[in-house]
Amino acid sequence: MSNLFVLLLLTTNLTCDLLFQSSLSLSLLHLFQFFLEHPERLPENYQEEAHYQPLHRLVCDYIAGMTDRFAMREHERLTGRRVLDAAA
Repeated sequence: MSNLFVLLLLTTNLTCDLLFQSSLSLSLLHLFQFFLEHPERLPENYQEEAHYQPLHRLVCDYIAGMTDRFAMREHERLTGRRVLDAAA
């Protein structure tokens, strides 16, 4: 393999990784905003905690506990947009 080809492969992989990460970050922001606007859509145990903690803290805790895969599915379910479409 030529050095140019290897460099092209590395650059392409890095670009794809960065695109995915920025799309995932944007989807997490969408989830945060969604749950702030619709706290009734949080799981029941988080809704109960809303009497004792600020909403933004509960939403952060809920999202922080999500796996990447669950966050992507939840984003699509709540917004109707897939994660990679979120950056568009």
